[in-house]
Amino acid sequence: MRSSFFGLETARRSLYSQKKALETTSHNIANANTEGYTRQKVRMSATNPYTKPAMNSPTGPGQIGTGVEVTDIERMRDDFIDQQIRNESRFAGDWSAKHDTLEKLEVIYNEPSESGLRDVFDQFWESLQTLADEPEDRTARSQVMERGVSLADTVNHMYTQMVDLKEDIDQRIGTKVSEINSIGRQIADLNKQIHNVELSQDKNANDLRDKRDVLLDELSELTDYELSEDSRGHLQVNIGGTALVRGEKANQMVFEEEDFDLADPGEEEDIGDLEEVEPEGSVVKWEHTGQEINFRDGEMKGLFDSRDEIVQDQINELRSVMYQFQDKFNDVHSEGFDYHEAQGEEGDSGDVEEFFNWLNNGDDLMEVDDDIRDDVFNIRAGYETEGEGKYPGNGENAKRLAQLKHERIIDEDYYEGKEDVDGTSTFNDFIDATVSSLGVEAQEAEKMVENQDLLLNQLKNRREAVSGVSLDEEMTDMIKYQQAYNAASRMVTAVDEQLDTIINRMGVVGR
Repeated sequence: MRSSFFGLETARRSLYSQKKALETTSHNIANANTEGYTRQKVRMSATNPYTKPAMNSPTGPGQIGTGVEVTDIERMRDDFIDQQIRNESRFAGDWSAKHDTLEKLEVIYNEPSESGLRDVFDQFWESLQTLADEPEDRTARSQVMERGVSLADTVNHMYTQMVDLKEDIDQRIGTKVSEINSIGRQIADLNKQIHNVELSQDKNANDLRDKRDVLLDELSELTDYELSEDSRGHLQVNIGGTALVRGEKANQMVFEEEDFDLADPGEEEDIGDLEEVEPEGSVVKWEHTGQEINFRDGEMKGLFDSRDEIVQDQINELRSVMYQFQDKFNDVHSEGFDYHEAQGEEGDSGDVEEFFNWLNNGDDLMEVDDDIRDDVFNIRAGYETEGEGKYPGNGENAKRLAQLKHERIIDEDYYEGKEDVDGTSTFNDFIDATVSSLGVEAQEAEKMVENQDLLLNQLKNRREAVSGVSLDEEMTDMIKYQQAYNAASRMVTAVDEQLDTIINRMGVVGR
C-alpha cells in the first residue's frame, strides 16, 4: 500500500525540477550576450511509477505516477554546423593574410602616382632627352645624374620596403605561434577540468565545454587540424599528423627566428647578380620532435605563402627587371664617349663605362657610379659615327639612351646565365603589367575574403538560431516553469491539508 506521504514526495520532486529549470533559464538570460555561450536546456522525465509489474504487485487498476526528475542539462549545440564554421574559418584566415599582404605591396608600388616608379623613370628619360639636345651643358648633365640617383634611391627604397614587409610577416608568424601554443595549453587544462567534473560529479560540464569550443574556433582561423574526443571528454587536436593536445598534455611549437639584419657581404664576395640575398625567414618546429611543421590551411599558411611566395616573388621580379635595365643601359652608355674625350683631355677620361653599379648586397640593388656623381662630364653623351669625330656637341648617345624607354629591353622570363635574351616588353609596359597583375590578385583576394565572411556569417546565424539565447523564448520558459512551481507548491499545501485531516480529525467521533 502506498504511504500517506506519497503525494507530498511527488510534489517535492516537481518543486525541485521546476526550480532547476528556473535556475537554468536564469543562467541563459545572464549569458545572453556572452561570446561563445551555448543555450542550455533542462531535460525532464517521469520517475518510475508505483509499482512495477510483478507477481506480488498490489492489486488495482493501472500504475500510479511518482512525479518528475531532471535527467540532464544539455547544451543546444549542432556539431555539424560547428564543423562547417571551422572548415570555412581556415580558408578565411588564409585569404585574409594574403589580401593584407597584397594591399601592402600595392602601397609599396604606389602606382599610378607622381612618386611611383614609373614616374621616376619618365623623369629620367626626359632628362636624357634634354642632355641629347644640350650635351655641353653642366646643368643638363647634373640633372641626368640627379635623376639617376633618384631612380636608384626609389628602387632601393622599394626593395627595402619589400624586405621589411617580409620581416613583418615573419614576426607575425612568431606571434601566431605563441597564440597556438597558448590555445593548446588552455584546451589541455579544460580537458582536465571537464574530465574531473563529468567523471566525479556525473554532470555535463557545459560552460567549460563552451570555453573549449571558443578556443577551437580561434584555432580554426589559424590552421587546419584534426579533432577527436574520447570517452573521458578529452579532446585530441592534431596539426599535420602531430598532436598539439593529447588529453591533459599540450605539445609546444618552437619559432626558430632568423636574423633579418644582414651585413654587407663586401666586394670580395661573389653573391651573384640575381641571387636571393634576403633571409629565407624563420621556421616553426615541434619542440618535442624537432620536426618542421607544414601548415596546410588557415592564417598560418597564408602568412607563409605571403612571405615565401608573394613577397619574395615581387622582390625577385624587381631584382630581375632592374638588373636587365641597368645592364642594357650600361651597355649603351659604354658605347659612347664623354665630354673629356671630346675635348681631347688626357688622364682618366673615357674610363667610366658604367652609369649604374649593380649591388644586390641585401641592402641596395643598385647605385649611380661614384665617378659619375663626382664629375657629370664623365657621362658618355656622345656617339661617334662613321666620318665624324668626337666633339663636345655630340649628344647622339644620350639620344640612344633616351630611346631605351621605347625599346623592348625587359624579358619576363629572364634568369641569370640565359643567353641571347630577347626583350618582350618595354620597361614601362612591364611595370604597368606588374602593377595590373598585382591589382588583379588583390581584388581576387578581397573578393574571396568577402565571400568567406558572407558564408561564415550565414553559418554563424544558423548556429545562433540553434545555440543562441532568445530572451523572448527564455521569458516564455520562465513563466512556464514559474507556474509549474507555483502549482507544485499548491500541491504541497493540498497534501498538507489532507494529512492534517487524517492525523488530527479522523477517529474523533464519540470522544
